[in-house]
Amino acid sequence: MQRDREYLLDILTSAKLAVQYIAGKTEHKFMEDTQSQDAVIRRFEVIGEASRRISDETQSRYPDLPWMEMIGMRNIMIHENDDIDLHIVWNTVRNHLPNQGVARQIECPMNTMFFIAFCPPTLHKVASFF
Repeated sequence: MQRDREYLLDILTSAKLAVQYIAGKTEHKFMEDTQSQDAVIRRFEVIGEASRRISDETQSRYPDLPWMEMIGMRNIMIHENDDIDLHIVWNTVRNHLPNQGVARQIECPMNTMFFIAFCPPTLHKVASFF
């Protein structure tokens, strides 16, 4: 639990970057852009690795987050990289990260500009372990 704050920050940062990498792109353009694909896949690898390292206690504070799915997606991207379905990657970054996904479900401490800029005011709660 000691490093959970840093892991949560890794998840949030990677989610924000992945969304930024596809901003203004269509799915078709994403499918043609290997550099964007690589960048987004790397962000999912970071999200999954950070999720794997977060303590069970902290994971239980966020029961609505798909912890096993985030870890599983990372495992596929690392160990089965020849079997990555880019349509799933697109759908995940487009529909599950920016709105109801990871970034919106993690409580945001109000004392950092990053969180103030990235999280909506209704989520500016300070978790006791922060």
